[in-house]
Amino acid sequence: MSSNISDSLLRVMSEQVDLFSITTELLGFDRYEHIKFVNVFDADWQLIQSYVHPNYLELESFKPELISIQPKNLPYAVTITNEGLVALKAIGEEQFPIGYLLIVQDFKKPLNESKISLFYSAAPFVVLIIALTIIISFWIYQRLLSPLLALSKFTQKVEKSTNYKLQYQVTGHDEVSQLGNDINALLQTIDSQVQTNHKHTAQLLVQTHSMERLANYDILTGLPNRMFFMDLLKLELASSKSNDRDVAIMFFDVDSFKGVNDTLGHETGDMLLQAVAKKVKSYLRSNDIIARLGGDEFLIMLPNITEQSIVIDIAESIIEGMKEPFTINEWDVPAGISIGIASAKEAEFGINTFISNADIAMYTSKEKGKGAYT
Repeated sequence: MSSNISDSLLRVMSEQVDLFSITTELLGFDRYEHIKFVNVFDADWQLIQSYVHPNYLELESFKPELISIQPKNLPYAVTITNEGLVALKAIGEEQFPIGYLLIVQDFKKPLNESKISLFYSAAPFVVLIIALTIIISFWIYQRLLSPLLALSKFTQKVEKSTNYKLQYQVTGHDEVSQLGNDINALLQTIDSQVQTNHKHTAQLLVQTHSMERLANYDILTGLPNRMFFMDLLKLELASSKSNDRDVAIMFFDVDSFKGVNDTLGHETGDMLLQAVAKKVKSYLRSNDIIARLGGDEFLIMLPNITEQSIVIDIAESIIEGMKEPFTINEWDVPAGISIGIASAKEAEFGINTFISNADIAMYTSKEKGKGAYT
């Protein structure tokens, strides 16, 4: 551009300086929107004519003759300065010029416009890339993360419910599905172990219950044995003493038991003891306790006795009920009993004295002729 304009100016300025012709040549720069201004100098570097592009006329302080560019110091080439791209060209031969042409072009504005243009041209592509990224991410989430999160929720459900029968629904053949199959297998193993442990626990409870009954109850009659009865009696004596209540016990045995064993056999004797225990128990109150001490000897604990008549009424009912013989193996077997009664207060709540008094009272009943209470 500078070469073409300098050649045109050479024709105009060869004979004489024609400002009108120079201006006409310079107006040709109007079609170049980023040309800021053009200066034409004579051979002595005196400014002949200036041109300012209409796009830059709004710059109030812009005065092309006062620019910071020092033309004399510039080479005959394109130079980058603060004003922009500066092209200096000699009009005529460089050794014998008749003038100089200085063209200043703004390069920042077109660069900015190019950046904006590039941005707007690239924006749809960028939006498309972002959209594709979102779609791919969502697909990856659905493909990988969603099943993994579902598996995580399933394991949390198993943890909270402790229901090891639950199974994860496997829908594919990927790594998450394989993990789900492994978890299902693990849950089946755990559930099997849990079921086995429940069976063992149930068996242990049954065995424990059986051992407790063997330790505390008589095998033949199902009544508390001597040791268990003594423990219960100690507790009741301590409670009654602290609350100033009386406790009574009845000590009895079956009067004709030895004769039944000798004549009818031990099996009949055992059945007689069972029948006696059941019948005597039917005459007791709900909180009374009957125990078999051994052989044909029994003890009855009667707590919370407020009057002696309560104990006497129970004793008379038992003796009266035992007058009728039991039918065992088609035999009518008599089973009269002798009862000895003792009071805890009279024994001063001493268990040994308490039991001894009842024992003495029972043998006194036998001396009376059996079928009696003392």
